[in-house]
Amino acid sequence: MEENWLETVKEVCPRVHCITNYVTAQSVANLILAAGGSPIMASGPLEAADVTGISSSLVINMGTLDERTVPGMIEAGKKANSLGLPVIFDPVGVGSSRFRKQTALEILKRVSVTLIRGNGAEIRILLEALGGEEAAGNFPSCGIDAGKTDAVSLENAEEKAGIAAALAKAKGAVVVLTGEKDIVTDGDRLCYIANGHSWMASITGSGCMLDGLLGAVLGAWNEKRAASGQKAFSEKDREDCFQAAVWAVCAHGICGERAYRQCAASRRGKGSYPAAFIDAMGFLTDTDVAGEKKVEQGRKSQERRNTEEQGNTEERREKIRNALSLYAVTDRRFSKNQDEFFRQIEAAIKGGATMIQLREKGLPHEEFLQEALRARELTRAYGIPLIINDNVEIALACGADGLHIGQEDLPAAEARKRLGPDRILGVTAKSVDQAKEAWEAGADYLGSGAVFGSGTKKDAKGMDYPTLQNICRAVPIPVVAIGGITAENAELLAGSGIAGAAVVAGIFGQTDPEAAARRLREKIEIIKGTGKRE
Repeated sequence: MEENWLETVKEVCPRVHCITNYVTAQSVANLILAAGGSPIMASGPLEAADVTGISSSLVINMGTLDERTVPGMIEAGKKANSLGLPVIFDPVGVGSSRFRKQTALEILKRVSVTLIRGNGAEIRILLEALGGEEAAGNFPSCGIDAGKTDAVSLENAEEKAGIAAALAKAKGAVVVLTGEKDIVTDGDRLCYIANGHSWMASITGSGCMLDGLLGAVLGAWNEKRAASGQKAFSEKDREDCFQAAVWAVCAHGICGERAYRQCAASRRGKGSYPAAFIDAMGFLTDTDVAGEKKVEQGRKSQERRNTEEQGNTEERREKIRNALSLYAVTDRRFSKNQDEFFRQIEAAIKGGATMIQLREKGLPHEEFLQEALRARELTRAYGIPLIINDNVEIALACGADGLHIGQEDLPAAEARKRLGPDRILGVTAKSVDQAKEAWEAGADYLGSGAVFGSGTKKDAKGMDYPTLQNICRAVPIPVVAIGGITAENAELLAGSGIAGAAVVAGIFGQTDPEAAARRLREKIEIIKGTGKRE
């Protein structure tokens, strides 16, 4: 995949003609501007074709459909076709009225569209209307939003991909079906995209802004293509359209994630979210997209998917196991100020800490979030995971790699649901029953102790060696021991089956945290995970 789509938009500054709905026109225009394009909003039938004639791409959005604007949509579409311009079509609410469905069919009959974007209901209803009822099923429409039967979820994404692919083949277009997972397909190629945030569904215009971004990216690509003298539409061009759409959808979702973090950091709500979304688009680069995109390639059979998911589970488990070798858990009581606090964290990482847990029990939300954002920046620079203790909101807001909860905190099943499938979930387990319950609820690792008492938790109950060993044997996920562990006593845990040690005072309570971490790491690598204690 080429990875300079956003750079191309800024370089070319494509003129995007948007015949869009009046509710979201300003947001769409602002997002196109933030991306580096130039929007034109013209829907009058007397000028629509002329405006398309000076544009790089055309977006037709049926959000606030009016019979007076339909002729302009069609004439603009025909003009775009005559000039070889990309046409993005959004059949908003196509199933909510006979007029909308008839208009969508008329547009698709008279205009060759490059890309169709819609939710599950809109894509299905279009396919049904074009004669694909058997592939699409027969469910009622829910206006402009997808109902429960049409909404794309993690569980039904493959089924919905089949519907999107059928529409793509029927119209020779790229189809973008948006939902909990976004689907992009041209009938042959297929991608699932997991970027985005739930707040995107609760503001007006998120999907329309994606239309505008798709128009900008495809328009810029086509301008460069035309400048190179290409005329005939080749298979390479078809693939480029698909890849450009994937990139734009990823970028859109990443903006949603970043906007949420920005709002959460400043304690602002959904009223500020659209502005933060546009801000995020203005600063987003192709390098950012390459690093943060969550794309799964290709359509797979269920048998193959099950096999790959099993492989991914084992690979993920091993990756987490390795990250638990020396798990440094912070305690600000060992530092005089914030700067020293972060110097200690960095020293621990340099000494061999493989994972950092940020534990703050009494810090106000805003201060905790600012600290978490700084910690996330530091751990990302060193390439190790950051785990937040007992605060799922902070974990999500700062983009942490995961969350650790105790037995008295948020239930593990609820934590997993809120975190999603990708972030790491750790759970404290002090018995075999608790360990099994946590594993079944979706935990990725367990923290068990206190194996040698605790200098930081005076009320921590001790755990004997046989209990630790039984917990390690009871579940397939890795277990990390915690509680009073030092370089001097770590060897006593040999043969228990632990993946590593979680340490607080043994690192942060030492005069030289880097040296303390180094000694601990050396001992833990020798004793972790294998053998039986004699």
